[in-house]
Amino acid sequence: MRKLVPGIMAAALFFMGWAAPLSAAPAAPAPAFPADRDIISDKTPALDWSDVAGSTYTVQVATAADFATVTVSSAAIYFSSYTLAGAEELARGSTYYWRVRASDATGDSVFSSTFSFTVTQNRISYTLELDTTTPLALPLNFSRFLKSLDLISSTTNQYQTLMPESLLDATTYYWRVRAVDEGGNIGPYCTDTKFVTANPLAAPILGPPANGKRLLSGVPLLDWTDVAGSSYTLYVSTSLDFQPLKISSAAITLSRYQVKTADALADLTTYYWRVRALAGSDVSISSVSMFYINTISTAALMFPADRDIIADKTPTLQWSIPASLTDILFTAEWSVNQNMSGAASASGLTTGYYTLGGGEALTRGSTYYWRVKTMDDAGTTLTSSTFSFTVTQNRISYTLELDTTTPLALPLNFSRFLKSVDLISSTT
Repeated sequence: MRKLVPGIMAAALFFMGWAAPLSAAPAAPAPAFPADRDIISDKTPALDWSDVAGSTYTVQVATAADFATVTVSSAAIYFSSYTLAGAEELARGSTYYWRVRASDATGDSVFSSTFSFTVTQNRISYTLELDTTTPLALPLNFSRFLKSLDLISSTTNQYQTLMPESLLDATTYYWRVRAVDEGGNIGPYCTDTKFVTANPLAAPILGPPANGKRLLSGVPLLDWTDVAGSSYTLYVSTSLDFQPLKISSAAITLSRYQVKTADALADLTTYYWRVRALAGSDVSISSVSMFYINTISTAALMFPADRDIIADKTPTLQWSIPASLTDILFTAEWSVNQNMSGAASASGLTTGYYTLGGGEALTRGSTYYWRVKTMDDAGTTLTSSTFSFTVTQNRISYTLELDTTTPLALPLNFSRFLKSVDLISSTT
């Protein structure tokens, strides 16, 4: 067999059809809008199709599917959309066919599949009249009901929807619509139609506890405003989206709920809660509020100590306080009765002490009982133990006489022995 040299072999392979293939042309784009068999009102629509990387495009619009008569032909389009110019305006009531192809350095793709669309016969706008009286008469005060007069106009022949705002509750309204075409021809109004707005169910307002408050108990009382004729459902969760629920209690007949011991909320935990009101088929729901559980011990009484004897008729009562006083209030109570009946009190205190005022002066020779209550925004109250103290019958002071001789005789030279004469007086 004769051996071929490399150059001759390459030439032979080429003539035998084995030469390396050239780069392929780009893929055809896919038409997107107008969709196939669509109905549009715009006479200069924006044609849109899928991207083909690195390509420019040629789009054609024709009045026949065979594109024998091309109405629009535009090439070298750099984006995958093309808006017809005014000179390319389409005729109303006509059906058009369109297609697109991609081009790059390797050549042109085949044309895409062909889509058709129809331009509506006439561009229609609508006028809405709305008022609380009938027969309707212009001019109407649309500003009471509508954001903008533009909202009452439409450019298609589809069903139109308008959302008026600021309509009055439980009120009868009358409305009618008429159409106007592009040529200025005005159609008749439809028959006046009426509707009645509902009287929406008020939403409960939460609190106490107010939003963001710290609570002292894991079984707080949750309260909200009444919604007449309603029952309620309470939702409590550690998550703002209420998943999962810690408490879901329905058919509550009162506008408050005492958390049950079995459902006790965890300490040092934030909870979110809301309430739904139900009256017949009407439903409303509150906004979301939150609270934080932080249980503490009762206040520890410090002064006067239990069974103490004091001389001051307006003493300063002192007790221990928690590390954080956020959302915590104290009430100090004192009484001559051990059962605290007839007790005097000072409430709304934010510190760990209270000094009795002149009008609250205690009686000498009497024994008093006192205690402190700690309260949160939900009304949870922690009551301390009760201490007693006695106010002395009389205020006693003492005089000291000191010298090197006896019997002692005044005047004495105290400066030889004492820092200050004040040191020889006492009130206890």
